[in-house]
Order: sequence, then structure tokens, then C-alpha cells
Amino acid sequence: MSYYRDLKAISIENLKEILRDMDMIPSWMILKENISQRMDSIIKQGVSNLDELITVLKTKKKVEVFSEISGMELDYLIVLRRMINGYIPKPNKFSDSPLFSQELISKLPYVTSKSLYDLIITSEQRKNLSKETGIPIEDILLLSKYSDVSRIRWVNHTFATVLLFTGFDTVETIANADYNTMYETIKSWNEKEKYYKAHIGKNDMKLLVDLAKELDFDIQFKGGSDE
Repeated sequence: MSYYRDLKAISIENLKEILRDMDMIPSWMILKENISQRMDSIIKQGVSNLDELITVLKTKKKVEVFSEISGMELDYLIVLRRMINGYIPKPNKFSDSPLFSQELISKLPYVTSKSLYDLIITSEQRKNLSKETGIPIEDILLLSKYSDVSRIRWVNHTFATVLLFTGFDTVETIANADYNTMYETIKSWNEKEKYYKAHIGKNDMKLLVDLAKELDFDIQFKGGSDE
């Protein structure tokens, strides 16, 4: 079980296929150029998987050093770093979501989706946490679902909240959803609630479903309830 996807299991050869098939924003299209040659250059530096690649490109200085020793263009590596860092999304804080009151948060000794994750995998764990903290089980379940959807790449605290409000409240639910239905449901909800101003299109929803499919369905939910 892991909050993040197992990055050691994604080889550079796998990354090559991911880049070829991925729908990209215009500023990332450079990643589709000369993919085989560039991935081979990475492998020649002894980097065999995504976990290792994130490590060697961890900082701006490391990117510059890797560009020098590999002969790869700095601009390309900067964009590649942005793309692969999406595999380790920044955990969302519970305090950033209107789903959770300050009173509830004050009872919880864990402040982010990641810090809580390993403690809410099973129904039994969630019931124990409810007893330990005095937080009602229905709120523990909501915290668990918020933690779950926050694992998806590029889902920030705002969109994690939207997903829970609209019923797309677990990674498994999203992975099995029809993206057209998701788009219409969320668009209709936001037109009424005016919760966010950004434009989120059908392609964004398709990407969200695809990204959810990459993750393990660790958390055990029983019909959306722990009763």
C-alpha cells in the first residue's frame, strides 16, 4: 500500500510509451520530440526507472548537471522534470477545504491527506481513529475519501473538494466513471455553486479518469459507509 504510485515499477521504457500516448498541453509537446533518442540518453546515465529519474532531476542544479553530463537540452529536461514531478503530488491540507470545520481539524493530529492515508485504509482502522479522536465516523469517512482522491495527479484541494461534493469521491469511483458524465455533472454543479472559476473541459475529465486508473485502490469502502 502506498499513497503514491510505485515509481520504481515505471521503467524509462515505460515512460517512453507514456510520453508517446499522453495528451499534453502545448508547452509540454517538446516531450514528444525524439522520444527514443532522449530516453536512451537517460538510460545511458544509469537511470532505469522513474523513481531514479525524479531523484537525478530533483533540483534546478541537478537538472543543469544532468544536462551537462548527458548532453540533453536543458529546456527539455526542465519540462520533463515538471511532468514527472506530477507523479508525487503535493499532499492536500484538510484546513484548505470547506468540507472540514476548524473544530474537527483541531481534533485530528494529522494535517494532510498523505499523513492520514495509512491510518484509514480499512473500516476497522477508521472506526479506531474515530474512537481515538472523538471525530464522528461519518467525518472520518469524509477525511478518508478526501485523502484518497488527493492522490490523483494534479488534483489540488479545490478539485478534491469538488469531487467529493459531486459524488466522485474515491479513486476507484473515478477510475470507473464515464468522463462525459463526470464533465456534465461537475459543470452543472459548479454553474450552480460557482465554486471555482477555471475552465475544466472534457479532455481534462478524460485525463482525470486515466490518472485514477494508474493508482491502486487501497482504501476499502463499503457502499460509501462505515456503518
